[in-house]
Amino acid sequence: MMSDCAIMFFSGWLGDRIFCEMIVRSRLGFWMVGRSC
Repeated sequence: MMSDCAIMFFSGWLGDRIFCEMIVRSRLGFWMVGRSC
């Protein structure tokens, strides 16, 4: 039970972090494209 909880928590944190990085990268890319155009 504890290991399942830890795995769920870790995978959820990792997923949030990847999602956040994707948003930051997409925003940065959009800003760069907007500036270059």
